[in-house]
Amino acid sequence: MTIILIQAINVFAQVMFWLILARAITSWFRPGTYNRAYLEIQRFLVGTTEWILGPIRNAMPNMAIDFSPFVAIILIQLLRNLVVQLLWRLSF
Repeated sequence: MTIILIQAINVFAQVMFWLILARAITSWFRPGTYNRAYLEIQRFLVGTTEWILGPIRNAMPNMAIDFSPFVAIILIQLLRNLVVQLLWRLSF
């Protein structure tokens, strides 16, 4: 049971990493306001990542560059490592 939980945590962390990275990269490009595919992809990425990026962005001072994706990725990896190590030690 612990192995399945650890794998689920690892999958979640990887999925969040790729979603945050995709959102950061797509925010650099604006192909046009009427590009429906781009708008749908961006809406999906914002909807799935704003719950973590929003609070981080609010806690950080306003700067010219948004570092919240970088901070979020680091926090997700740190939390993943902490929880996985804790679960691993508690299981044995």
